[in-house]
Amino acid sequence: MVDPEQYGKDILSGKIAACEYVRQSVQRHFDDLEKDWEFYFSPEEGMRPVNFFMLLRHWRGEFYDKPFVPEPWQAWVLYVFYGWKKKSDHKRRFKYMYIEVPRKNGKTTFVAGCSLFHMLMDGENAPEVFFTAIKEAQARLCLKEAQKMAGQTPQVRKRLKILKYWIEYPEKNGHMLAPVS
Repeated sequence: MVDPEQYGKDILSGKIAACEYVRQSVQRHFDDLEKDWEFYFSPEEGMRPVNFFMLLRHWRGEFYDKPFVPEPWQAWVLYVFYGWKKKSDHKRRFKYMYIEVPRKNGKTTFVAGCSLFHMLMDGENAPEVFFTAIKEAQARLCLKEAQKMAGQTPQVRKRLKILKYWIEYPEKNGHMLAPVS
């Protein structure tokens, strides 16, 4: 079972090595839990995307057709990003997610999963997801990853129309694409 809360505690205790910025970020989360202010943290909301990821299926390689179990760092990012809400309107506290990890750590697959979550689970009417990158090929790679992952996951595939250059979400009039520059 993925436990993002324990991952954060392991970062702070030194059990998991992390740079200063990561430790500060984790510490801020735990410090903010103690504040009486305009935000609140919902562990249930934080776990929604983590659970959604575990529904997704890998489409290639050694993990073919196996559930996408997020790495601990991925579960932590999802948990914190989606778990913090504004008291006034219950919308997310954070609008932007910045991730910096070395090559071959699953960033493209992670972004594809996040994009599918936004498309299907964010409660948005007419959701729009656009993949952009410095190089057009990278943006298209992200879209392809989302297309393949959605196609491999029956619960997702039945809700989407997966086309060659984009994905449509007919039920909510949404779409996902990598626009050409």
